[in-house]
Amino acid sequence: MSINIKPAPLPVDDEVVARQVSLQLSTSSTLIKPDALEALIERKAIHLSPHPEVTIGDPVDWHMNPLGERNWSAQLHMFRWIRPLVTEAKERGNSDAAELIAKYIRSWAESAFPLEGSPRYAWSDMIDAVRTLEFLDAYTVVPEDDRDFIGALLYVHGEWLADPKNLGHSNHAVWQHIALFVLGHVFDKKDWIATSKERISHAFDFEYDDEGINREAAPGYHLYNYILWHDVNDRMIAEGDGIKDLASKLDMARSALIQFTWPDGNLIELGDTGPRSHLKKLAGSEDIQYVLTKGAEGKIPAEIFSTYKAGYAFGRSGWGANAKDYQDEFFWSLRYGRIGVHGHNDIGSFYLGASGQRLLIDAGKYGYISDDNKRHIIGRSAHNTLVVNDAETKEDVDYQVLNKHHTSAFDDIEVQGFPYQGVRHTRRVIYVRGADAVIVLDGATSKKEHDYHLYWHLDPKAAVTHKGRTSHVKVGRARFAVSEIGTRSNSELVKGISSPKMEGWHSPKWGEMEPT
Repeated sequence: MSINIKPAPLPVDDEVVARQVSLQLSTSSTLIKPDALEALIERKAIHLSPHPEVTIGDPVDWHMNPLGERNWSAQLHMFRWIRPLVTEAKERGNSDAAELIAKYIRSWAESAFPLEGSPRYAWSDMIDAVRTLEFLDAYTVVPEDDRDFIGALLYVHGEWLADPKNLGHSNHAVWQHIALFVLGHVFDKKDWIATSKERISHAFDFEYDDEGINREAAPGYHLYNYILWHDVNDRMIAEGDGIKDLASKLDMARSALIQFTWPDGNLIELGDTGPRSHLKKLAGSEDIQYVLTKGAEGKIPAEIFSTYKAGYAFGRSGWGANAKDYQDEFFWSLRYGRIGVHGHNDIGSFYLGASGQRLLIDAGKYGYISDDNKRHIIGRSAHNTLVVNDAETKEDVDYQVLNKHHTSAFDDIEVQGFPYQGVRHTRRVIYVRGADAVIVLDGATSKKEHDYHLYWHLDPKAAVTHKGRTSHVKVGRARFAVSEIGTRSNSELVKGISSPKMEGWHSPKWGEMEPT
């Protein structure tokens, strides 16, 4: 089969291409397995993390989705997996690798046009942009007689990205804007450049609030966007441009990332934050270095209590500079505000860590998989907050701060929201720093009578002794007790049940569930 793509009406500027593909950007990195080149050449197989290796065959069926996961299919059409071939062609002059790259790209184009019959996700937002930048890199190594074709294909991508009907939102749109900016310079197309710069400026102002918090509502995506926006700016600087006020806002974003960390150095797993998310890519600044080395190097952060209007509160016993080692410091967090793009229905949740252990935990990410497990993981009953089973859930939950107070001896914050129709929930957290004791006071009011449930999810390794109104918990070296102080309540210990409803589950990594 052959397709007819019109030649690009403007020439490719090879100097722009060389500048852009030479940039060593954090968002250009991906998890490439050591045997990825061999897998592609010998086994016709690709390994798209976090998924297992899949044989794609020859020719490739671009409609394939053997794992039934949209993330796998999306990555297939992003074309990051051709990087080992590009590297082989660049560094070793391997002409077979160069020809195979061109073969894959031509094969993909045959399936992607006309658009009406193209594979699902082939032209989805962000996927289109990432593929644009991968094709640009491939352009530099493919055989000479394939370059005009790939140049024409890049121009088609530019027309697609310029059309506002094809734009996504959040970080997906940011990828699209910078890809259009790059193509505008590649083809010296002034309207693409102007459009992309306007979109980039608007997106930057929209995606961050005045405290430097990204609106995607997950620490993992706060980190991802922090890196992405630096890379966007680097691509613009390479063409003599840049983003106004980027440094000051992203400095605040970096400071927030420090607060988002457990004492074990990983980001707290709120929303779509994956396990073992850390700040290693940001090594260099003194405050980040302090976190990465657990206080051995760098500058100690100034705050032991911080709140953000976007809906986060954090408190600590310290940063490892006094009686406790860094990893043994007491840590708590309260989530309020709104859910957000990559947030879960966790508003009002409380989290706790001490003595080097996570004690009260979040449900985890699980993955972008539409099934009962995912529906549970993102729901309120998978989080440490109030659940009302016989009331209608509100779609746009918003908890706001009523009061807050901080001294060297204690932290005190109270928030309020309406998570269900007609139900008012208040939660007050008081942390006594010297005693490492926390009091959580919940209030729920409604004109109707309801059964109110408060969930507390312990680390899966926890050993629990439950007696009366107190649960004694051991996790590693940590010992603590959870005691009820209400007069009309009773408690129940559950772990990993699925009927009549799911309760007591945590997702430790992509696609997996663990009783807790």
